[in-house]
Amino acid sequence: MTSLHDRAWALQDRLATVVRKLPWWLVTVLGFVSLGAGLVLLAPQGDVELRLRFMVGLGFVLSGIDDLVSGLRSERRGRGWMRISTGCLAIAGGLVVLSGLVSHDGLIGLAALIYLSSGAARIAAVVRRDSERPRAELVFGLLDVTLALACALLPALGEIALTIVLGLRSVLVGIRIVLLSTTQLRRAQRTAREPQVTLPETAPQPREAGE
Repeated sequence: MTSLHDRAWALQDRLATVVRKLPWWLVTVLGFVSLGAGLVLLAPQGDVELRLRFMVGLGFVLSGIDDLVSGLRSERRGRGWMRISTGCLAIAGGLVVLSGLVSHDGLIGLAALIYLSSGAARIAAVVRRDSERPRAELVFGLLDVTLALACALLPALGEIALTIVLGLRSVLVGIRIVLLSTTQLRRAQRTAREPQVTLPETAPQPREAGE
């Protein structure tokens, strides 16, 4: 079953897949957009609620659609109906979040559950030795759990922490996208456009008598 944080971050994963197929200059523009969005969020009047509502709501809808499609295609009835049911619930939950029916405090509480799920998954992966970077995963897992506790126990402090975390993440992602798109992606796409030169095969020359 898809975890809560995987559903919430489904929009980011889907965008990352689409971005890789775009021209390098358009990826650079998107990188600057991400950088600008992060700076706006870090500003004194940054609206973290709108950012959370859009990101989490669309994430739930997209992951729900994935579950719904895979459930309809499944050959096993029991598992198929389970995926269809969870997909419908995820889509409904995402639409509720997007519609604004969830209160401000409820949205902060939902963020606490999402980061708690993410932190628990990271720590569990380290304990099971399934992580390729155990130290980094452990640190990020503990930070996610700490952010979840801040949102749950101190909503005002949690909102400030969410604003900083999401803003910094958007800024860092934007910088990374700009750097990679203007170097590696640009070089790779330029190489792919260059025509491949194939040398014609030469037939072996007959050997003269006496050689």
